[in-house]
Amino acid sequence: MAPVRFLQAVLLLIVALSAVAVADSTTDTTTLTLLAWPLGKEAQSRPLAKLSYNAANASAALLSWTPPTSPSDLSSLVRVGLSPKSSSSSSSILTSAAALSPYYKKTLVLHAASHDAADIFTVGLGAVPRTNEAEDEVDVRVERVKKGPAPVLNKPVVLDESGKVAGQEEPQKTFLQKYWWAIALFLVLQVVAGGGKE
Repeated sequence: MAPVRFLQAVLLLIVALSAVAVADSTTDTTTLTLLAWPLGKEAQSRPLAKLSYNAANASAALLSWTPPTSPSDLSSLVRVGLSPKSSSSSSSILTSAAALSPYYKKTLVLHAASHDAADIFTVGLGAVPRTNEAEDEVDVRVERVKKGPAPVLNKPVVLDESGKVAGQEEPQKTFLQKYWWAIALFLVLQVVAGGGKE
């Protein structure tokens, strides 16, 4: 009976710890505001989307989407970026306002600074014509900065006391490589000594 109670206590402890871990991962969720503003001196930014971002597992979800609706707005160029309140350093992208219309399937890509950073530094937007009305109009994806390629370096060259590569044997020489000088001397002697008889 005692081993059964011990197993029950261990299982209860595991369940409690996993519940705490799940609760901790959901507390890292922040709300990001995505703004859109047309090009121009007197352009006013308008909220385009609200996103829920979880830094712990690098996931995001769309909370609301309010694209421009008037035809004059759809014929212009629009800057899309994060609200300054949402990110410490962000930039915007330029796109056609028509890409924000319901006729296009949009993919929002949130670019996070690194593997353990909670800061989103920029947003990307891709749009393709919708082929299926049942599919979602907007998808949200998070991409973290990846480590770039590094050069592959050779091993260091180790020399022995005589200045040669350690552990490498001298290659075997052929007969001509060993005795070329003797053959050349024999040929010179034949040319010089050969002209005495007539």
